Amino acid sequence: MLRNLALLTLSSLVVWTSGCKPSAVIAPPTLTLDADHPTAVLVSADLPDADCALHWSADGAQPAGASLNAQMDGDALVGTLLGLRTDTHVTVTLECPQGSSADATITTAPLDDDVPTITVTTAASGLTESLFLHEWFQSGPSGFLTIEDLDGRVVWWESQGTRTATHAHVDPETHAVYAVERGYNDADGFVVAPMTGPASRWMLPGAHHDSLALGAGRYLLAVTVDKEVDGELIAGDDLVMLDIADGSTTVVWDSFDQLVMERNNGWDFRRFNGAADWTHLNGLNMDPETGKIYASLYWAGAIVQIDPNTWQTDWVLGGTTSTFAVDEAFGPQHSPVHVGDTLWLFDNGSDSAAGSRLARYTVDEASWTATQTWTWQEDPPAMDIVLGSVDPHEDALIASWGDSGTIRIFDVQSEVIGEYDLGERNQVGYTSLLESLQ
Repeated sequence: MLRNLALLTLSSLVVWTSGCKPSAVIAPPTLTLDADHPTAVLVSADLPDADCALHWSADGAQPAGASLNAQMDGDALVGTLLGLRTDTHVTVTLECPQGSSADATITTAPLDDDVPTITVTTAASGLTESLFLHEWFQSGPSGFLTIEDLDGRVVWWESQGTRTATHAHVDPETHAVYAVERGYNDADGFVVAPMTGPASRWMLPGAHHDSLALGAGRYLLAVTVDKEVDGELIAGDDLVMLDIADGSTTVVWDSFDQLVMERNNGWDFRRFNGAADWTHLNGLNMDPETGKIYASLYWAGAIVQIDPNTWQTDWVLGGTTSTFAVDEAFGPQHSPVHVGDTLWLFDNGSDSAAGSRLARYTVDEASWTATQTWTWQEDPPAMDIVLGSVDPHEDALIASWGDSGTIRIFDVQSEVIGEYDLGERNQVGYTSLLESLQ
């Protein structure tokens, strides 16, 4: 007699029935912790023949970023409560008409001893996005992907064993975390870690730095490829499409075919096999408005725009082969983010006295100019050679300084409203703000 209609809010999930008489006995919901990510609470409630609502609280409140998502499965309501801190007392109540109710309680697991934690210098607050995702890069014998709330408390983590990642993302279709993982002895690959359940991994030697969800289980990965050019071994990059349904890979873009090769500082930083590090592709981004793809070429000091319909390079911005006139030069750099006519990036720079900075440019394809419209750097200037990222949102921007292991959140006036430290000898990968985990 139940009709599968549901209304989801952060505070309750209301299920309408056909108006039958309430049952005499209400069974409490069943709560279990996910075996792989034990801050996630799996919820199941058998619904009586009545108009009932499911409510929840964590330590007596509903923390920003936490949410319950559920759907009907026969006569039961089944869902997942995500975004909870470790060691949190959770109560879920099934409330039905005429005051009848039943509740259940559970406590999320403590943080594993080997999971690193950040130090909060200043906790940001009042943002639409209440969580952030980042990587612990070169943080010891084990790498980790972690999601924290703005108070610096871990709400989700994934151990990478001996591998590390530089840029983890959340897939907008599946809400799983995905990242390229760097290993040893060609143990490079790709991981997809759902919010609940075990992670899946694929081996892909040479995969490095970044990846990008293309939809329908397809991902774009940067993969180093070596070629001999005029008797010299050169390291360039392919963009490889991985289909996780069958594990197949397809090379869709080849730097040797798509770019003009010019000598740069990468010739002074040889790879382990002696190859000149020409492109060092270290960042991928898709413009949400146009679907165009942007790749950062570290040593070339350039950002390239790629059309995913043809997999041809449209233009190059920056460096010695730039299609644009750039008023304020940048590079080497990480983390390009392109939206509309605006390009953001983390400019590592090449002058230790000038230091590294965050930068924003207006890109005009009509006049072929790129004009700097904003920049921010530490005072006094400090240089970060390793990594660095910027992730802009409507009401905030989050950025990370790889070498120093520092994460900062800025408001729209460019004031620092949050600062977090990964601690001594820990480097941070790219960092992203998240509104929720589902």
